[in-house]
Amino acid sequence: MKVWVVSRCNMVSDGVYEFEIMGAFSTEQNAIAACHQENDGYGALELDVYQGEKRVLWPGFRYPLVADEPPLEIYPPAVG
Repeated sequence: MKVWVVSRCNMVSDGVYEFEIMGAFSTEQNAIAACHQENDGYGALELDVYQGEKRVLWPGFRYPLVADEPPLEIYPPAVG
């Protein structure tokens, strides 16, 4: 089962970013609807699957209010 996680990316200092979790949703449509700013993005995670601690490319992570955004390399939040 998938959960759609919405996060807001904030720059806290030059080149340093933090991700604020805005919510978790049962559908992609609800996740998209929760994105209100250009720095709000969403991605799907499988429930009860440890994501590990290494830096990975989060497949399918999108910023719906930004056209042609590049892939984002981040640590996806661990679920479970």
